[in-house]
Amino acid sequence: GSFWFTTNQGGGIARLDPDGQITSELVAKTPRLLLQQVLPGDRYALAIRAPIGTGSGPCILLDLRSGEQQTISELPMVEARYTSGFLVYVQPGGTMWAAPYQPSRASTSGPPQQIAENVSTTGTGIAQFSVAPNGLIAYIPEEPRTLVFADRSGSFRTVMEGRQNFHAPKFSPDGRRLSIDFTSTDGRDVWVLS
Repeated sequence: GSFWFTTNQGGGIARLDPDGQITSELVAKTPRLLLQQVLPGDRYALAIRAPIGTGSGPCILLDLRSGEQQTISELPMVEARYTSGFLVYVQPGGTMWAAPYQPSRASTSGPPQQIAENVSTTGTGIAQFSVAPNGLIAYIPEEPRTLVFADRSGSFRTVMEGRQNFHAPKFSPDGRRLSIDFTSTDGRDVWVLS
């Protein structure tokens, strides 16, 4: 029921409880932290240590109780997520990788494998992808602007035909639905695919 987020003041991480109170705030001991994902068990989170003025940086494991930070990878990453035994991340330039990873470890346990190229990114630290708990990945290529699913077997399939200005795909917690918004001549709406 809590919601963790990156704060604007000091680049720290805070928790908003269901009653609307901010009960935990971790002040960044280093340049700005961009919260990526609270990991299973709610003790640790993935974050990107991105200096102000940049949209990427190294990935860290953040202890949500103590604020302790351990570097997972020094590679520059725009965004990173954990799913089904893998750290999935997008680097500047839009290449997506997956490396074996266990949520409580501060390092990957094997070499990364390239999943996709040309993943749409913004200069403000947003990569247009989402991961489901079962390992399914949805992402938006820069060109053509379509929506693609990739699974653990390496299969890819286009989800929606036609070129759209897609934004922010997000899987439901059970991985069965995907919300996405896109801009059309009628405006910008959110759609749920199941």
